[in-house]
Amino acid sequence: MQHPYYTNPDKFKPNASTIKAWLKTRKNNNSNKPGIFETVDYYRDQKWSLVSIFIELAAFAVTFYGAYEQFKSNGDLFTLILALFVVLLFVAFDIIGIMLHGEDKPKRTKDKSEYLVTIDPNSKREIYERLKVTTWKEFLGFMLLCLSAVLKILALYWFFQRSNLPLLIVFTITYILVIYIHSYHTVYWWPARRLKKSIKKQSEEFEEYYQNNLPTKIENTIDSTDHIMFNFQSKGKISGNKIEGSNEGRIFVLYNGGTDYTLHATGLLWDENIVNLAGKWENEFITDLIHACIKVQLLQLDTITN
Repeated sequence: MQHPYYTNPDKFKPNASTIKAWLKTRKNNNSNKPGIFETVDYYRDQKWSLVSIFIELAAFAVTFYGAYEQFKSNGDLFTLILALFVVLLFVAFDIIGIMLHGEDKPKRTKDKSEYLVTIDPNSKREIYERLKVTTWKEFLGFMLLCLSAVLKILALYWFFQRSNLPLLIVFTITYILVIYIHSYHTVYWWPARRLKKSIKKQSEEFEEYYQNNLPTKIENTIDSTDHIMFNFQSKGKISGNKIEGSNEGRIFVLYNGGTDYTLHATGLLWDENIVNLAGKWENEFITDLIHACIKVQLLQLDTITN
C-alpha cells in the first residue's frame, strides 16, 4: 500500500465506512496484488487533478472577464448574470460528473477480486461480463463532464465574440484535456484524498486516547473479532512451519501438515502484506496463498462469508 497509510496497524483500524471507501481509490491491476487495501499513483493523480483545477479556475476567470467586457461596452447586466449562471453549471456538471463516473468503482474493485477466487465457471463468466460493461452511472458521469466542457467552450465564444481566435482555440483544447483528467485522475485522487484525511483524523484521535491511557475508541480498536484464521489447501511445499507477512506479526501463515495451511490476519490485510508473503514461496504455492489472501480481504469487507 503506497498511500494513504497509517501507523500502529496492530492496534488501530479505520472504521467500517473508511474501509469500504478504500475501494474507490486507484488499484494496480496486478494479479499478485488484488488491490483492495492499497492506493497507487496517488501523487500522479494529484498533480493532474491540480492541473485540471487550475484550468477550471482559468475558465471561470476568462468567462467573467469576457462577460465584464461586454457589460462595459453595452451596460447589459444580464450578461454578467448569465456568466454567473454558466459558471455555476460548470461547477455542478463537473462535480456531479466526477461523482457519478466513480460511483461504481467499489463494485468493480470487488468484482475483480471475486473473479480471481471464483471457481464456478458460470459465476466466473457472469463476473467477467459485468466487468466488461460500462454502467449507466459511468456513462452519465462522462457525458456530464463532456457537457461541462461544451458549455465552457460556448461561453468563451459567446462572451469574446471570437475576438481572439488563437486564445479560444487554446482554451478549447485544454477543456477537452480536462475531460480526460477528471475521468482518469480526479475520479481516483479525490476519494483517495478524502480517505487519507479520514484515516489521519481517526488515527490521531485513537493515538491521543491510547497515549493518555484513556479508554480507547472502541470502533478503531483491534480485538479478537479482527483476528481471522482462514484454512486453505495447497500442494506446494514450504520450508519451516511459519512465515511472517508483516513486521508487527499481524499476518502469518502456519503449515498444518500435508496440504493444509492456515492464514492468520489480525487487522487489515494490506496488499503490501500479500506481496511480503507471496515473495517467500515457490510458484506452486503462491497462487493458492494469494487466493486465500483475497478471500480474507473480502471477508474484511463483509462481502462474503467464510
